[in-house]
Amino acid sequence: MTDDRLAEIAARIPQLYEGPWSVSWADGDGEHTPERWVISYPTDNPLAGLVAEVADYGAELAEFIARAREDVPWLIEQLRKRNAEIAELRTKLAIRERQLDDLDRWVIA
Repeated sequence: MTDDRLAEIAARIPQLYEGPWSVSWADGDGEHTPERWVISYPTDNPLAGLVAEVADYGAELAEFIARAREDVPWLIEQLRKRNAEIAELRTKLAIRERQLDDLDRWVIA
């Protein structure tokens, strides 16, 4: 995965909503508001903090969405580290290949 692609994904992470996000159950009123899972971010304002609502059958989906706020940035960072390690290993490999080529020329001569 390229650094540009990782930057595209990272740019979609909502910076406004700090983590960690949490999941809670909200009872419906039986008439207009259904039972649902609520995903929210920490805030002192009781009227703010809502990220999403998921239907009552979606507990696992709600948990996945809530964890994504921390998991996706972590995964991006891990991929960036791996990309850097791969680049470093490629550089070292290229040096070793040149050294072997030089040794082959020396032995053959």
